[in-house]
Amino acid sequence: MRYLPSWVQAHRVLGVTLAVAVFSGAARAADAPPAGSLKFVPADAGFYSCTLRAGEQLQAVTKSKAWAKIKEMPTVKMGLQHLQEHLKNPKDPKLAQLLKLYEQPENKQLVELLGDLMGQEVFCYGGPNTADFLQLLASLQGSGQIGNIINQIQKAGGLKDPKAQQKMVLSTLAEHLELIKIPDFIIGFKVGKRDDATAQLKRLETLVTQLLQQAPPPVKQGYKKEKIAGADFMVMTVDGSLLPWQKISLKDYEDKEGEYDKLIEKLKTLKLTVSLGLRDDYVFLALGESTAGLSKLGSGELLADRPELKPLAKYAGNKLTSINYASKDLRSSVGTTPKDIDNAAAEAKKYLEKAEIPDGVREKLIKDLGELARDIKSFIHEKGALMSFAFLSDQGQESYTYDWSHNPSKDGSKPLTLLDHVGGAPLLAVVGRSTYKPENYQLLVKWVKKANSYFEELVLPLAGEAEKGKYEQFTKIFYPLLQRLDKATSTMLLPALKDGQSAFVLDGKLTSKQWQKLLPTTDKPMPILEPALVVGVSDADLLRQAMREYRTITNELISKLHDLQPEVPDKQIPEPETQAVKGGTLYFYPLDEDLGVDKQLMPCAGLSNNVAVLAISKPHAERLLTPAKVKAGGPLADTSKPLAGAVIFDWAGLVTTVSPWVEFGMDEWLKKQGSGAAAEPEQEGTAQKKKGVRKDGPSPAEILSQVKTGLEILKCFRGYT
Repeated sequence: MRYLPSWVQAHRVLGVTLAVAVFSGAARAADAPPAGSLKFVPADAGFYSCTLRAGEQLQAVTKSKAWAKIKEMPTVKMGLQHLQEHLKNPKDPKLAQLLKLYEQPENKQLVELLGDLMGQEVFCYGGPNTADFLQLLASLQGSGQIGNIINQIQKAGGLKDPKAQQKMVLSTLAEHLELIKIPDFIIGFKVGKRDDATAQLKRLETLVTQLLQQAPPPVKQGYKKEKIAGADFMVMTVDGSLLPWQKISLKDYEDKEGEYDKLIEKLKTLKLTVSLGLRDDYVFLALGESTAGLSKLGSGELLADRPELKPLAKYAGNKLTSINYASKDLRSSVGTTPKDIDNAAAEAKKYLEKAEIPDGVREKLIKDLGELARDIKSFIHEKGALMSFAFLSDQGQESYTYDWSHNPSKDGSKPLTLLDHVGGAPLLAVVGRSTYKPENYQLLVKWVKKANSYFEELVLPLAGEAEKGKYEQFTKIFYPLLQRLDKATSTMLLPALKDGQSAFVLDGKLTSKQWQKLLPTTDKPMPILEPALVVGVSDADLLRQAMREYRTITNELISKLHDLQPEVPDKQIPEPETQAVKGGTLYFYPLDEDLGVDKQLMPCAGLSNNVAVLAISKPHAERLLTPAKVKAGGPLADTSKPLAGAVIFDWAGLVTTVSPWVEFGMDEWLKKQGSGAAAEPEQEGTAQKKKGVRKDGPSPAEILSQVKTGLEILKCFRGYT
C-alpha cells in the first residue's frame, strides 16, 4: 500500500495537540538500526509491535510550512498567548504547585527523558502464552453471547433466568482452568540518555521503598531487586490470595455444590509479576506470572530470523516507522475457530437441557444447534501469521502487509476490471472480487425458514386470536410471493452476478446553485457527494429478467396488501424510463417536482454487457458505465495485475468538495451573529463593538479566513491507495 504525496505533512495537522517539548531533541535515531528491539524478541512471540522515529516525524511536523501557518492563525496565536500568561501567573494552586515541581532539575530531567524514550523506538511484545489468554477471552465472549441468546429464548416463552450470562461465563472459566494465566507482556523503550534513565530509575526505587514501608507484610514481601540477564530490575509479585475471598461468594450461581471450587483455588494461586529496569539501551517494563519472559529476551532463536520477517529485509535501509507481527497461534485464538463454535454449542446444549422450555422444542433446538454449528464452521478458515511495516518515502509513507491466512471467499486470480468503471478519478473507490458461492445463499434461506418456524412455535402461541388470524392471512399472501422471490434470486440474480466484482464509489462532480427549494440560492454552483454501487455482470439479460420479476412481485404484494388493508395505497411501481448512452443503458425514475429537488438528482441504474451501476444521477451513472483508466499511483499504477481488492481515497479532493459548504455554512452563521464575511477586519488598537463580534476577538472576515486556512492545511494529506 502507498500513501499519496505529503503523508508527512498530514501529520503536521494531526500533531497539533502533541506535546512538542516532550520530544525536543529526540530525533537523532535516524542513523540507528531500524529496529534494535528485534535482537531481543524470541521467535515464538505471540505478537510484536514497534514504533520508530516518532521524534523525527514530530520535528518534521513542527518545522513544516503547515505548522507555521497554524501558529500564525489569529485564534491560535491568541490561545498560545493566553496559555503562556496563564502558565506564568497560574491562579489554580494545584497548577502552581505542579509548575513548581516541574522547575526542579530532577523533574525537568524526567520530562526530557520521557521525550527521549518515546521519540526513538517503542515496542511491545507478547509471549506465546498470549494466545491462550486471548483464546480464553474469546471463549468468555462467546459464552456470554450464548447466555444472552438463551435468555431471549426463555423470555419469549415467558421465562427468564437473570443469571444466565454469569453462569455461562463462570462455567467457561471452570472448564478452561488451563487457559487462566497471566500472559507475558513486555514494553520496551530505547534510551539515548542512559545516565538520565539510571538516575530516574533510582529515584523511583527510593519512592517504592518508602511506600512499601506502609504496606501490609504480604505486599512488602513481594518486592525485591533481581539480576535478570545481567541487568538490575525492580520486581514486584502479588498473587490472588490477597483478594478478600471471604467477601466473594459464587454459591448463588452454582447448579451443584462446589461447582466453582477449583476455579476459586486457581484464581487464588494466580501470580502477577511486574518488573522494571534498564538493560543495554532499553528500559523494560514487563508483566507476567514470573520473570521468565523477561529472562528469555535475546536468547535462543529470534523473531527476526523467522521466514515471516524476511520481506522486511528488502526495506531495512529505509526509514522505518513501524513493524508489526502476529503469530498464527495468536491470530487463531483472536478470531473465531471451529473449536470455539463447538464449545459454544456444547455450552448452549447443556443449558438447553436444563432450561424450562417445552420438550419438543428443546429437542428441535438442540438438533438445530448442532446443525448451525456445522454451517458456521464452514465459513471459518485457517488463519496464518501476519506481518506489516511502514516507512517514510519521498512521496509520504508506504506500508506493506503480508497475511499468510487462507481466504477462499476472496478471488485474487485475475485483474479487477471494475477499476475501469469507477469514473477515472473518484473521491473514494473500494473495489473487490468475491468467490461465487450460491450455496451460501441457500444456507441463508434455510436459517430464515428455521427462524420463522421458531417464531411460530414459541412466539405466535402467545398472541391473541385476532393477531393469529391476521398473521395467517398475511402468510397466505406473503409465502407464495416469497417463494417466487427466492426463485428469482437463486436462478436469475445470483447467476447474473457470477463475476463476483463489486465496488462502492464516491464522487463529487455534480454541482448546482440550489439543490433543494428550501435552501438559499448560492452565488456559485455547489458540489454534492455522489455515492454509487457498481457490480460486475456475467449475464445482462438474466439480470434484466431478475429486475422485472422483482418489480412484478413487489406490485403484486402491494395489490394484495391493499385488498387486505384498504388503507394501504395501491400504488404500483411503473417501468423505469430508459436512455441509451455511450456505455450502455440508463434506467431511471424522475423525482416528483413537489419534492423541490434539483432535476439532476434521480434514482438511476445503468447496465452494460459486463457492468451494472446504481447512482443518484444520470451523469454519474454514465461516467461509471463508460470505461476510463483509473488515475492512481502506487500499487494501482498497473491495474492489469491480479488483485482481490483495491482502495483509492482522494482525501484532498474530498476536502475540496466539502469546502464550499463549510465556507457557506460559516458565512451564514456569521450573518446570523450580526455581520457577514464581507465585514472589514478590526484595526489594531481599536475596540469596535459590533453585534455578534467580541471586542477582543477576531472579525467575521478573520474567522472565515482562518476556516479557509484550516481547510487548506487539511489537504496536506493527499490520499491513500
